[in-house]
Amino acid sequence: MSAEQVMRMVSSAPDTLPAQHQQLLGDSVNCTDLGNARRLVRVQGDNIRYCWPLATWFEWDDARWRRDPGGRIFELARDVIREVRREAEDAHAYSGRLLAELHDLRERGVPEDGDVYLEAQKAYAKSQEQVSVLNKWAMTSEGERRLKAAVELAKSEPGISVEPGGLDADPWLLNCRNGTVDLRTAELRPHRRSDLITKLAPVDHDPEAQHALWERFLAEALPDAATRAFVQRLMGYCLAGVTSEDIFAFLHGPGGTGKSTIKEAVLAAVGDYGQAADFEAFTARRHTGGPRPEIAGMVGARLVAASETEGNQKLAAALVKQLAGGDRMATRGLYQSTFEFTPQFTIIICANERPRIPDDDSGIWRRLREVPFTTVFAKPDPGVRAQLRDPSVAGSAILAWLVEGCVAWQRDGLGTAPQVEAATAEYRTTMDPLGDFLSDTCVVGEDCRVPAGQLFEAYERWCDELRLKPPERLTKQGFGRRVGSRFASARSRTGKSYYGIGLAAEPERDGCGGFDGPIQKPLSFKNYPSPEGGLRIHPSQPPHPSQTPNQPTQHPAPSHPIGDDR
Repeated sequence: MSAEQVMRMVSSAPDTLPAQHQQLLGDSVNCTDLGNARRLVRVQGDNIRYCWPLATWFEWDDARWRRDPGGRIFELARDVIREVRREAEDAHAYSGRLLAELHDLRERGVPEDGDVYLEAQKAYAKSQEQVSVLNKWAMTSEGERRLKAAVELAKSEPGISVEPGGLDADPWLLNCRNGTVDLRTAELRPHRRSDLITKLAPVDHDPEAQHALWERFLAEALPDAATRAFVQRLMGYCLAGVTSEDIFAFLHGPGGTGKSTIKEAVLAAVGDYGQAADFEAFTARRHTGGPRPEIAGMVGARLVAASETEGNQKLAAALVKQLAGGDRMATRGLYQSTFEFTPQFTIIICANERPRIPDDDSGIWRRLREVPFTTVFAKPDPGVRAQLRDPSVAGSAILAWLVEGCVAWQRDGLGTAPQVEAATAEYRTTMDPLGDFLSDTCVVGEDCRVPAGQLFEAYERWCDELRLKPPERLTKQGFGRRVGSRFASARSRTGKSYYGIGLAAEPERDGCGGFDGPIQKPLSFKNYPSPEGGLRIHPSQPPHPSQTPNQPTQHPAPSHPIGDDR
């Protein structure tokens, strides 16, 4: 038997070193950090992904790609040690096979100084060396340094890295415990790795699910049927990761009206698709150039709900418009690299007091929808709120209600409701720093005219009487800009004057300051006269409170208390 025949017999022997181990070992045992990284990928590659911009590992759990909080990947890396030990065991078995071949050669009388025997002996010696090296490497790999090195190198292996935009990329898929719902058809299908979904609603999708407590709660918290239907379409729209409506919503009302209970019940039902945010994330603040980790954490969310904790906070209008419109933006978390993402979520703010929004920012008002909550529950039952916040109680029914709302939105559009329109218009009116001044001190008419300086002096006296301070009190420049947006002006030798507006003749006698006098016509911020005569329409201004139709009415408390609320 030739040396070549011996080596062919050894290499083809059954139950010897597996092919994948031979590939790793080769002629020299691959006992390096890179070798361990490739062992990790070989064993767990189908179940792990790494996102560099998010600095996060994800693991497939048979339903979604779960975010690793920091320790799970090292548990998987410890499998590398077991893998090295298995390689050592396989190499030992392989070495035993070679030793048996040496004995067989001796029995056949093959000369020990011949080429055939020497080649077999050389192969056996090398296999023994591999066994020794692998056993030592298995012990070395148990150290923290080697584990971290393997994990770090595995990030760069082919097929492991994924971009943030690749995660949860299909906005019409909603992942549930029992499968993935295609929101375009409301059909349920099995979970798939290839969808790269990281989110999970912690309930089963059952289109027939209902819960009497949830239905009664909605009817009592939102007694107006049109408003209730709008809220269902709004919340259903939030299920889809799209921003085509270019809106954000404001749930407004006094404490104990059920608005927070609805918000929390929906967040509980949608699980990972919803995120409770600090209202500070959407407020104007001085240092806007630094990282916004709260925004980075919203990547992949569909519904972001915030509660205002303090009154009179100013909304960051530019940021909210960018997020609501789905404009691609750059962000970064603390100590992380900057990355770009496209918002897929709808913002819902829940508060007792309205945040401050510039009344002359037509872009933000075009996007805002205020849902009024006016039913105050006299004796809220905390147990009801706790049940609705527990996904195991009414979660499937709430999810079915949401999916139904999503289908209705796609079929009928988001639409609106009279109470929503009225509340939104009234909100804008209250944000107008000139509204009360104009109502208290001014008259309008085609023949009216007032010098700009005289009008501002009247405004200053009015502010002094009411003890107003900024931002409620406008500067001269801000006052002129806002009055100029409502009324025409012209300059003459005596200075600048406004046309279509004048000062009332007598001071008010109602204790509120300002002037009482003959009101020529009800003041409207939509219609104001031009110097050429006639009325000119200014679409960016809100209606005067006295002309706002369909104001929401206070409803009496229901006889059955349904929940607690802020």
